[in-house]
Amino acid sequence: MGFVIPILIGDNYLVLLYSCHRLWGRESYHPVRPHSPPPMKGKHMNKYKVTILYTDGRVKDVVVEGTDGPKFDGDNGMYKHLDCSTIEITGARYKDKNYDLYIDEEGRLDYLGIPTLNPLASKYFVDWLDHEQRMTMEPTIMGTAALVDREPINE
Repeated sequence: MGFVIPILIGDNYLVLLYSCHRLWGRESYHPVRPHSPPPMKGKHMNKYKVTILYTDGRVKDVVVEGTDGPKFDGDNGMYKHLDCSTIEITGARYKDKNYDLYIDEEGRLDYLGIPTLNPLASKYFVDWLDHEQRMTMEPTIMGTAALVDREPINE
């Protein structure tokens, strides 16, 4: 994975290819948690507190294992909890603390009808945007979302 930077020199373009691995020391870069290390093989599984936020206002707390955040696959994975196949990770703010907010990346493309607004997740997302002094064109979250504590829990 990498990116291309075109540079115009006279009438010709010089194309520079940059590798994300060279720039950041790993293959991918997480915009919300740039400090998080890549998963390591053989590392023990941590447990993360996850709060599932449903569109009808229900809230359910679950614990999901993972090495650097909750795992996505499996019977207790995030794909199953959010009932989706792609997850976008953004920020949320709740009770003066920042969290990761996992949302359905294709949530606005509800194939069965009109996408359903998640008012609670939208509020936490807007609170995080305000705290980080950021803006967005669409400050609404659609579908089921998950509020994820960034630090593993100790048991």
